[in-house]
Amino acid sequence: MENYKNPISLFKGFGTGINNKKMVYPASIVKLVYALATYYWIKKGSLLLSDEIIDAVRKMLSFSSNNATSFLIDLLTGTTSGPCIEGESWENWKYQRCIINDWLHDLHWEELSGLNCCQKTWDDGPFGREKEFYGHNNKNRNAMNSDSAARVLEEIMIHIDYQKNDLNLRSFLKRNLDKVVLKKDSLNQIDGFLGAGLPESINLWSKAGLMSEVRHDSALLIRQFK
Repeated sequence: MENYKNPISLFKGFGTGINNKKMVYPASIVKLVYALATYYWIKKGSLLLSDEIIDAVRKMLSFSSNNATSFLIDLLTGTTSGPCIEGESWENWKYQRCIINDWLHDLHWEELSGLNCCQKTWDDGPFGREKEFYGHNNKNRNAMNSDSAARVLEEIMIHIDYQKNDLNLRSFLKRNLDKVVLKKDSLNQIDGFLGAGLPESINLWSKAGLMSEVRHDSALLIRQFK
């Protein structure tokens, strides 16, 4: 948990955590990493911003779409899913798929040490080369801790000065706490997560992760004072 003296501070938050350095499977929390990577790929000219990319990032963050996530990982890494491959093609594929990990390492953020963010997210599970890439006993599946999730969310929410024509990641994480709206959306990323106990007066930006083994949430809350 981190706190800020000024929500728009240029400095890192301060706080504490429990098991905050323990690596766990992040489920859809990893989509924060892929969103941030997309923003930076566009900034450095490796990707051209398009309506399709904007729509894919919006669906990945707002609705946690795995199809949109798969599309973006293909763009970020120059890889595609498919049947198993061998030899040099397989080695090149694995190298390319680890490009996001290399980028995270080059950021030199202490909270990101040991992260593994190279796998797609699935409704049913990986097949073909994707399943093989998971490794024996899934030893190569995604791994993050709560410190790293907080640092990536902090970058998206606090440290990026979004301009008019930027890919505005912050806007895709804003949550509506209106109970009528939530009731109409069974996948709202609020019910059963941190936002469920908040009054509607709270401003909330969040990304949830849920699968059979884990339930995660990464959130920024700002209270309105009168």
